[in-house]
Order: sequence, then structure tokens, then C-alpha cells
Amino acid sequence: LQAGKTYNMEITYDRVEKIVKKELRMQMVCFKVSPAVEGAVVMCKEQGTGNETLIGQTNKQGMVSKNMNFGRYEYKILANNYFATEGIITLNNAKEVYTENITLKSNFSTITLTTNTGAEIYVNNELKGVSSWTGPLQAGDYVVECKQEGHRPTSQSITVEVNADKKIELQKPTPITGVVSVISDPLGATVTIDGKERGKTPCNVSDVLVGNRKVALSMSGYAQATKEVVVKEGEIADVNLTLNSTETSTFASCLVGKLYLVEKYKKYQKAVKYYREATGQGAPGLEYYFGEGVEKDLTEAIKWYKKAAEQGDASAQHSLGFCYHYGEGVEKDLTEAIKWYKKAAEQGDAKAQYSLGKCYHYGEGVEKNFTEAVKWYKKAAKQGDANAQCNLGKCYHYGEGVEKNFTEAVKWYKKAAEQGDVDAENLLREINGLPLLGL
Repeated sequence: LQAGKTYNMEITYDRVEKIVKKELRMQMVCFKVSPAVEGAVVMCKEQGTGNETLIGQTNKQGMVSKNMNFGRYEYKILANNYFATEGIITLNNAKEVYTENITLKSNFSTITLTTNTGAEIYVNNELKGVSSWTGPLQAGDYVVECKQEGHRPTSQSITVEVNADKKIELQKPTPITGVVSVISDPLGATVTIDGKERGKTPCNVSDVLVGNRKVALSMSGYAQATKEVVVKEGEIADVNLTLNSTETSTFASCLVGKLYLVEKYKKYQKAVKYYREATGQGAPGLEYYFGEGVEKDLTEAIKWYKKAAEQGDASAQHSLGFCYHYGEGVEKDLTEAIKWYKKAAEQGDAKAQYSLGKCYHYGEGVEKNFTEAVKWYKKAAKQGDANAQCNLGKCYHYGEGVEKNFTEAVKWYKKAAEQGDVDAENLLREINGLPLLGL
């Protein structure tokens, strides 16, 4: 510009926008364990704090991932049969996935235990299997027991070392026996004890295992007669039964009755008639309980349940126990409920095993006993009972009757949830921070 000269200045400008972008301060982290163990629990806490957070459980590939805030974290990996593993990670790059590879160090050996056919194998009071069991045991000392109905149990100690697989033949339970003396009218009936043929009447059957035994007498043209006896060591249990002549085969009557129900014919009255003629009396109890084909009558249902239960029908025994438990058709009597639950549970009825476990869990009719509850829950859970699976998970979750074991708890919750158990599904959702069903 020239000195002393006047100039006009014009300024034009456009609108200026300032955009401030918030910086992402989180990074995806992937924990990967080797070997690829499913169900390993990954916990983290930020250094300098005491708040430990569940990251999740590893999948079948041994991996679990999660977005985490920038920072420095201490982590811990917990997996059954492996030593706990700890480490430190630093997260500061939102653009990359941080992968933490962890090698687990085994703390177990594969042990095979064998004993009598039908004998239950317990390791530190936990039922492992029947007749034989193969599985991992962590290094340490264990007490192994073999239990079998009508036998003297055995107990022995074993020591397990890391990476030292072995097979162990356990001391076998020895039988405890008594004698059953059987007479019938007419004579010549075939005698079976607990389903095994033992001769014809009259006869003395020796070497019968002690305990509750079901004696059945059968002869062509006669209805089967049964009786439950208690066999005691070195003693004689007497059975004297009269067989009733029948023109209708009890088996055929039972079969026809079942066909009327299975085919969903509306001739329930006739079905009930045939069932009454048959030896199995449990079905009429159900008919009266639900009012199918006959007017609903809980008192009549109890009558038929008792007939079948006294003949050893496990399903009827459980149903009778349920009625006593909740006062349906009879006055509420928890002692009677426990009695029938036990009879059915000892025959392997999963529903009865769950009901009995629940009574021990909550002290209904018996003194509260978490250990006994877990025992029966396990039996039912292994047969696929969803209620028992869920309650067994709770026992592991809260350390009731067993040591707290988060992995085992989740395992049983999952099994129950897969069968549609809403309680188990919500417990899993709660663990994983998801909204609960039905809320």
C-alpha cells in the first residue's frame, strides 16, 4: 500500500462449524486359553481397586471376549482341574483387538475306579458313578467308598499325583443276607424276589440280600400275588400268600386299559374298569386325581395310589407322597410323605429323588441336611430332571452341601435352562448381566 493514500477494506466470511469428536476409550480384549477348555471363568479387576468383575466363561474354542475401558487390569482364570492362572493386561488402543493367550497348567490325572456291578462309587462323599468311573481328579488325597444296597460298604484312601493316570480296583462291598421262607395256596407257584426267579413254593430262599424285598408269586390261571418283606441278617422272613383265580389275564387287562388312554378313546370308564382288574393300580389313581373318565375324587385317588404303592410301584409311591406332602385327599403328613418319597427314590424315580432332596434342602418332614439334599438332587439331575438340575446348580452356587463351585453351578443351570426351566435361565441371565425373563 502506498503511504498517505486512503483505502476501503471489505471483509467477507463463511459460517464456520467446529465439530468435536469424543474419543473412544475402550478396547476389545480376547482371552484365549490353551488347552481349549470350555467353561473356564475369567475375572478381572482394575489395578488399585478391589472390585473384581466377571468377564465371562470360555466357549468350546477356549475363548471369551469383551469391550473394556482403557486401563491396566489384573486378571484371573479359574478352570476345573487346572491351577488358577493370573496375569496383567494394559488396554490403550481402540483400533485393535487385544488378545491375551494363556497356557493352563494341569492339576489332575485321569483315574479309573472299578468295583462290584451295581455298587455306587463315592469320592470324598461325592457320588461319581456306578460299578466303574473314569474321570479327572486333582492332585491330592481322597477317601473312596463303595456302597451297595444289602452290602457292607468299603472305604479306602488313594493319592493322586499330577499327570499320573492310573486304574484302581476298589475293595468290593460284601453281601449281607437272610432267608425268605415262601408258602402259597395252591402250591407250585413260581417265586421271584425283586424280579429274579428263585424257585417254586414251598421253598426257603437263602442268600437274599437284607433290606426291603418284593416277593411275587405267579401261576397260570391265577392273579399274581405280591408282598414286601424286610430281610434281616441271619433271620427268616416268612411269606404265606393265597393266589386268586382269574379268568382275565392281568397283563391283558392292563394293556387294554392303557390302549384306551394312549389312543385317546373317550371310553375312560371302561379303561378304569380294566385297570381295576389289573395288578397295576397306579393308573386309576391318576384318573381320579385328574378327573379323567370318572368324577374327580381325591379320596378315591389315594385309595388306588396306596394299592399300587404297596405293591412297589415307584410312580404311585411318589404320587402318594406328594398327596401327603401337600394334604391332597388326605390330612397333611410330612412323615408319611418322606416315607413314600424314599421308597420311590430308592427305586430310581427321578421325581421322587427331586422331591426328597427338596425336603432335606428346606427341612420339610426331616431335619435340614444340605449334604443329603445334594445327594438326591444329583441322582435326579443325572436322569435329566430339570428342577433337580436347577436346585443342584444353586447348591454349587451358594456352597450348600458342597464346596462353592461356580463352574459346576453354571453347568447345571445350563442343563435345566435347555429344558425350559425359567428359574435356571434367569439365574444364568443374572450372572451374565442380562435382563430377566418375565420382567
